[in-house]
Amino acid sequence: MIKKAKHIASNIMNNYKQFILKSKYVTLKPFEEKDITKEFLSFLNNKLINKYLKPRKKQNKKLALNYLNEIKKNNNYYWAIIDKRRKKLIGTITIRRISKSAAYIGFMIGKKKYHGSKQSDNSIIMALDFTFKTLNFKKINAGTEKNNISANFNMIKNGFLLKKKKMNTFRFVLNKRNFKRKVKYEISKFNSIS
Repeated sequence: MIKKAKHIASNIMNNYKQFILKSKYVTLKPFEEKDITKEFLSFLNNKLINKYLKPRKKQNKKLALNYLNEIKKNNNYYWAIIDKRRKKLIGTITIRRISKSAAYIGFMIGKKKYHGSKQSDNSIIMALDFTFKTLNFKKINAGTEKNNISANFNMIKNGFLLKKKKMNTFRFVLNKRNFKRKVKYEISKFNSIS
């Protein structure tokens, strides 16, 4: 049975982003070029939403598409977070492989009213659970700005432990055995990658 599970995980990693994750409140679907809308770009360029990100160029469709292509090229996971009730994109989650057993999670909730919401919470739990159980990673890393209290709280709530403090940043790590949060969700195949 263990060999079969490892074979399935290996096949998933080789068949880039073929899965949709659905809970009661939210759907994570592979991010596609068609998701790069004016509203999505407004999330990326919103100074209030992104005040803890390092200064960067104003985002446009070309830069967002370059980022999407980089994610695809490196076989990382990049999901659009869709509110199931409203059928609207509210943010994104990325899972980047950093070694054979470790990944890095990054997430952005672009609509302020969804910060701390069930949609936001379900998204993170599903991505973490999928990364541990389906992809079989042993640990997940994350980084936050020191003053980003809500992100730091989110890390701790999900079982991450503070690994390093630098002047303005925190580095967190979550080991598979420390991940206790649960949410019911379904995994289905996704066929239309742009």
